[in-house]
Amino acid sequence: MLAKLIAFDLRTYRKMLWKPLLICLGIFLIATVTTRYVEGITIFIAIMALIVAAGFIVYTMVSHYYRHFYTHQGYLTHTLPTTPSQKLWAKFISGFILHVLAIVGVGLGLYLLFYVSFRDLMHSKFFMDMIKGFFDAIGPATVWVFVISLFLAYISFFATYSLSISVGMNKFLQRFGGGGIALAFVGIYLVQQLVNLVNFFTPLSVRIFLNPRWHQMIQVVNEQPFGSMSILAESDDLVPEIAYMDVGVLAIVYSIVFVIFSFLWVRREIKLINLR
Repeated sequence: MLAKLIAFDLRTYRKMLWKPLLICLGIFLIATVTTRYVEGITIFIAIMALIVAAGFIVYTMVSHYYRHFYTHQGYLTHTLPTTPSQKLWAKFISGFILHVLAIVGVGLGLYLLFYVSFRDLMHSKFFMDMIKGFFDAIGPATVWVFVISLFLAYISFFATYSLSISVGMNKFLQRFGGGGIALAFVGIYLVQQLVNLVNFFTPLSVRIFLNPRWHQMIQVVNEQPFGSMSILAESDDLVPEIAYMDVGVLAIVYSIVFVIFSFLWVRREIKLINLR
């Protein structure tokens, strides 16, 4: 049943997105092709087309989640023999698939735009040596950190908008309609900013080394999460083998607690929904 729910969500995404994405793709390709003849404005138009396409994808994810659980459009799936956890996991997995496709699409679009606009530079020996030196410097660990960060960013995004909708549609805020969801989102955002502020001044961080030394990749240090990064930025003799980044322990703990709380709260609220 979970697979059927995921397939249903993906079909819905396709129906909602193919027209606006096709328009954005057409504008992007036209702007990209003419970049070699009219620079500046065409690059701006191409980048704006990618941004608008990404905005449509985000809107589709959030609006489909809301319509599926809180409007008549979700009546059919509400009558299926599924559990609230299955419905929630279906939204999470289908949204993640769309998230990955969006990242790949935007990445390919930026590569194509850069290739067409700076073709001579990309074929030069200087550029190839610079790219090779960059990947040799960051090491495979940095690539994995980037990939994991994209996955964690989606988890945080899903937890935020699902909790905002669930809190905004409860019996206390439902009377405000969409304003209740907006109030819930603003409340969550303010709490996150307060945690980030406290985390900024807390001298306890997780240090992640951006090199291939897997046995010594993570350490807990008594330093502010951004203080060490400013020191590294000012250093002139930094070598790739000792490059690292610090993440506040408080921010990590809050993120874990927030995701768990969001999942439990949303699942509880989904149980109470009755569209029959």
